[in-house]
Amino acid sequence: MSQEIRKTHRVFMAWEYKQEEEWLNRMSRSGWQLVKGGCFSQEFVKDDARQYCIRLDYKKMPAGKEADRYIETFEEQGWEHLNTTFNDWHYFRKQIKEGEPESAYEIYTDMESVQEMMNRWKGLAYGCSAALLILSIVYIYLYAVSGFMFYWISIGVFLIMLIWLLANTRKMNADRHME
Repeated sequence: MSQEIRKTHRVFMAWEYKQEEEWLNRMSRSGWQLVKGGCFSQEFVKDDARQYCIRLDYKKMPAGKEADRYIETFEEQGWEHLNTTFNDWHYFRKQIKEGEPESAYEIYTDMESVQEMMNRWKGLAYGCSAALLILSIVYIYLYAVSGFMFYWISIGVFLIMLIWLLANTRKMNADRHME
């Protein structure tokens, strides 16, 4: 008996992780169970017999015992680790059981843990912002030296990306304060 598999290519920005969780949970309610999450694609199997709650966590960590302990901590609470993406997003799922309180499906139940996760993401966003700023400065120099118009266009793209990234980081901060 073969399972029906569906691959999707829906992309969410890192600060939209709640929207991604909501979408993955809607997919589960409609019978499509996540088996592999990702930045640029997701893989589901058709299974109407179960429903899962999907949660995401961002945590950069070295391989080895610390990574194993991180996964074990979730498994002790009934979460199944599906996979980790190249950029350190971790996908977890927990089978929904009737009568279980909603709080049983939260991976962060205290504000300190939520803030720690958001700070990890903001660190990544600020690192990317610094890289874009450095690229812009390098390309300004290259343009000054060569006069090649491509550099000027690239500078514009880098600065637009930088503004977009910083604006969305700010939006993420504002959204966090509203919860």
